[in-house]
Amino acid sequence: MNRIIHNIRQQQLSIFTAILLIKLMMMSYFIYLTINFHIMVYDGLFILSVMLLIDALAKKRRFLKFFIADIVFTAIFISISLYFGYFGTLPTYYELGSVGQVPSLNGSVIVLFSPLDGLFFYDVIIMLIMLPFYLKRKDDVERVPLPSKRNKLQAVVAIVFLLIGTTGFFLNKTNEILDNGVLAKKSGIFNMQLIQAYASIKDDTLAIDPETLTLNKTLKIKGIEPEPVQEHPKFGVAEGRNLIVIQMESLQDFVIGRTINGQEITPHLNDLRGHSLYFNNIIQSIGAGNTSDAEFLMNTSLYPAGKRPTVDQFIDHKFPSLPKRLAEEGYHSATFHTDDVTFWNRDELYPALGYDDWYDKSYFGEQDVVGHGASDDVLYSKSMDVLKNMDKKGPFYANIVSITAHSPFEMPPEKQELDLPNKYNDTLIGDYLQAQHYADAALGRFIKKLKAEGLWQDSMLFVYGDHSGIHGDLMTDEDRRLLNDLLGQPYSPLEKFNIPLMVSIPGKTNDGQTISKYGGQIDFMPTAMSLLGVDYSDMTLFGQDLLAYDHNMFGMRYYLPSGSFFNQNILYIGESARKGVRVIDLSNGKHIEDQLNNPKDKYDQQYKKMLQLLDQSDAYIQTLPTRNIE
Repeated sequence: MNRIIHNIRQQQLSIFTAILLIKLMMMSYFIYLTINFHIMVYDGLFILSVMLLIDALAKKRRFLKFFIADIVFTAIFISISLYFGYFGTLPTYYELGSVGQVPSLNGSVIVLFSPLDGLFFYDVIIMLIMLPFYLKRKDDVERVPLPSKRNKLQAVVAIVFLLIGTTGFFLNKTNEILDNGVLAKKSGIFNMQLIQAYASIKDDTLAIDPETLTLNKTLKIKGIEPEPVQEHPKFGVAEGRNLIVIQMESLQDFVIGRTINGQEITPHLNDLRGHSLYFNNIIQSIGAGNTSDAEFLMNTSLYPAGKRPTVDQFIDHKFPSLPKRLAEEGYHSATFHTDDVTFWNRDELYPALGYDDWYDKSYFGEQDVVGHGASDDVLYSKSMDVLKNMDKKGPFYANIVSITAHSPFEMPPEKQELDLPNKYNDTLIGDYLQAQHYADAALGRFIKKLKAEGLWQDSMLFVYGDHSGIHGDLMTDEDRRLLNDLLGQPYSPLEKFNIPLMVSIPGKTNDGQTISKYGGQIDFMPTAMSLLGVDYSDMTLFGQDLLAYDHNMFGMRYYLPSGSFFNQNILYIGESARKGVRVIDLSNGKHIEDQLNNPKDKYDQQYKKMLQLLDQSDAYIQTLPTRNIE
């Protein structure tokens, strides 16, 4: 009988281990388009160790315990694959644990899930059918004595395998983390998680004196000779005016000025463009916090954290910010968002930024809910009630965050007012265009109310997109064909990361002007302050006045590998999970291959400077005083 039981145990161990190793290979292929050697060795040994320990230590219910391990590993593998398909980066343990904070991923998981992903679950249905039979077996129900020496030896072997498997951690734990996919390629998926955990607890604060990290220093690192803020070309043209910032959900620049089926996709933004400073080459700079990072960038001109959402990693710090700086000029500040203020820890973010008031779901209510909160029409209408009262007390700064055009862009029929050709029915692209058309219409109604209430002429309107909406595995092949046809060219990283910025100053920008300089969200705060006539030369900022300099250099550290950067000529993309270093000529969108053979070329030097700026931004934040959080 013992021999039979022993054979059953060995059979279960072999079957479940083989199944998980096959799934590990599948995950490796989905991410890297090849089966990565280090993942198969390091992660394979980790899986084998877990299964051997279960086999050695379990006295009963072995099949059930193997099955639970199978489900846990399967959930990890599919989560990593789906996350990579959406964001283009491998998630850390923290990001996997915070996936509920990413509504764009939650609402789009069905779209992301492909038939190939179903292969991860090919064994689960079979095992579920077999489970009741195994649970009735004597060897799974009763404690059956087994050779203790063999069990102890098996446990020792499992620990040895685990130690060998973690060598990837010890070999790579001190390496700079620029891209999780590249790190996992060298150390394995589970070791990458250990390295990230190690990096989050060790004291890696750079030795930096915040007094020396001046605005002029950050400009010089970029290769810019600083000019006095008060001598900038449009300094003070909006002095004393209210500042109304509209952060529009998932708004990309390619919809601006574009028509479909004889209709303008964004007619009101198109009209606003004709009376604004329109920046058509603005690139998103957000990190893992997405929309909340866009708010952080607008209000601090500091780079978001790279490893975790900024609202989680640095939320206990006191930030020099736009609301605080404008408060010194007599401004009252408020921010508006129809979701719950606790989402993305905004209940801590807003006090850290120094807002006087904030309005969330508790104020806007459940009227006309679309997706994650009340519609943009409700947002603008009820925000207007607050703005009118604020205006009576002096200049104000209002930051209004739209939400209706959030992925997966499912709009109620009555809000789908764009007449699209039939080929766009039931497609992501069609839904996106409908959502942006509605968001544009709601904004147009808000602008009309600003004029009717007499606020328009006394304000500066700052309108921009928070981040891209069309990206990753959300897109099917049909979506790509539709988008390429709409654009008249292949959809590239330039279109994906390109968001619009429009600055309207009634009476000053009536003729409109298109400005094609490249810039990022990191530049919004200094640009706004310069236009308002607020001298910020004493602040530590990593952006610059978009109207003052012809040259710029700004980076990304999430949707592209950390250190990837734009300047006025090129997009430099660091090594990623699937590709090596790439340099794209911004004038024609073509890759520059002949510059990559020399590691000392000018692009490599600029890359190092970009990493320096990111490190110094992080170091500066870490030197800021902390505040008590109850």
